[in-house]
Amino acid sequence: MTYSIVAKDPDSGHFGVAVQTCWFAVGAIVPWAIAGVGAVATQAMVEVAYGPRCLKRLVAGADAGRALDEVRAGDEDSAVRQVAVV
Repeated sequence: MTYSIVAKDPDSGHFGVAVQTCWFAVGAIVPWAIAGVGAVATQAMVEVAYGPRCLKRLVAGADAGRALDEVRAGDEDSAVRQVAVV
């Protein structure tokens, strides 16, 4: 079983990503974050590009929902992805 979480502390503005699983080295493919911008977790049928693509859109000013929608629109397998963005 794998689970992950992304969060933003509303008081400090800090972002965080955590993941737990039995898979070796999952930290190399699930968590993505940029200080002051946002955080992404992508797991299960991972498309590693979701992390940097969502963050790029956040940097450009998109909110989390729009960033994820734009990235998912270019992925024919988006229905099988598990991803969260803050």
